[in-house]
Amino acid sequence: MPFTLGDTIAAISTPPGAGGVGVIRLSGPEAVSLLDRLFVPRTPGKPWRAAALTRGRIVDPATDKTLDDVLAVAFRAPRSYTGEDVAEIHAHGGRLNLQQILRLALDHGARAAAPGEFTLRAFLNGRLDLTQAEAVRELIDSQTGAALAASRRHLEGEVTRLCENVREAVLPALAHVEAMIDFPEESIEAAALSEYDAALARASDALDEAAKSYARGRLLHEGVEAVIVGLPNVGKSSLLNRLLRSERAIVADLPGTTRDLIEGVVELAGAPVRFVDTAGVSEAARGVEAIGVERALKKLEHADLILWVVDGSRPLAQDDCRLAARFAGRRAIVVANKSDLPHAFAAEALPPEAALWPRVELSALTGDGLDALEAAIGRTLDVSPADADSLLITSARHEAAFAAAAAALATTRAALTRPPVAWELVAVDLREALAQLEEVVGVTTPDAILEQIFSRFCIGK
Repeated sequence: MPFTLGDTIAAISTPPGAGGVGVIRLSGPEAVSLLDRLFVPRTPGKPWRAAALTRGRIVDPATDKTLDDVLAVAFRAPRSYTGEDVAEIHAHGGRLNLQQILRLALDHGARAAAPGEFTLRAFLNGRLDLTQAEAVRELIDSQTGAALAASRRHLEGEVTRLCENVREAVLPALAHVEAMIDFPEESIEAAALSEYDAALARASDALDEAAKSYARGRLLHEGVEAVIVGLPNVGKSSLLNRLLRSERAIVADLPGTTRDLIEGVVELAGAPVRFVDTAGVSEAARGVEAIGVERALKKLEHADLILWVVDGSRPLAQDDCRLAARFAGRRAIVVANKSDLPHAFAAEALPPEAALWPRVELSALTGDGLDALEAAIGRTLDVSPADADSLLITSARHEAAFAAAAAALATTRAALTRPPVAWELVAVDLREALAQLEEVVGVTTPDAILEQIFSRFCIGK
């Protein structure tokens, strides 16, 4: 992606498909003048009022043909989203109508914007730092209320404030160390560095806590895949329907009814959870049913969570235990289904690999016990809607940088307690911590990383 600021870009900023209103956005030095050439206001000669919608028509200057009756608005630099002159055309929604207006803008000098290029320009022009720019994409991609709340906190500068607080703790210590290195004749007291230790400890702990929050933050934003697995006719499809609150899977008493993967997504504990119903695992399966079993076992390999369903109205079978051995050591929950029938399931019969897995008894038929299962899923995944009220890191890039910065500060503090102190190495570690923070907010982020970040945006944002 070329980081060019000298030209004017244009794109449709609303989602594809039919709608009441669609928006074409332009940004760059010619954005407003280009709008002037294409837009005929209902009141001729009336000057643009900043950030005020004006009604008029989009007209092709070459043919004098009206394309649409629209509302238009101009935002003058630097008081705009991108920090440049920005113009927006609010037209009637619909793919063809919007594409014709966009094509007219491109024919008159605008360039088609690359994915994320409007937000990239906002970053390059200092309207957003890099963490806030990333938060724009997170907000757009949010699938749950908790993820949306976390994205808003990031957009409001929560990650930036953490970086600033740590920087304020590190800079005085670094200045003191560098003064000792550069001016040894001044006899600057090394002991005075102990004054900074408490601040460095707090900074290191804050960074470490933020890095560790990534596991929960990733689940909150990216979601998890929970695979429902078990022998034939234990009630896996009935359980899927209960979890989705809909008749998504066909249910029958005949074993082998489910032969392909059936999926559905629900919000659970603040995270989007994709439940996957699989074919009943049976060594006797043949033909199409065997293909379903193969797909079920393949799906287990990458599952974030496994719901192992057993028939609670029957003693545990050897086939149950052999299946559980396939995902020993993984994150799983034992679901003893059919609690509406006489109880025959004995927890003591569970194989050793299942000893630490949570166990829930329920009836997929009546729904009794479903709340307990959903609570167990939240605990097992270690996510909660309340997570959105605290700092959660949702970017692997941020996690790596904060972990590296915390490690550098820990190395610094350890070195200060072991004389003789190599002051040059202490300075290197403190500078490394600062460099990691600067990369997070975009002060020193390489162009290749910027391109990777903004290429994941939608066009028009």
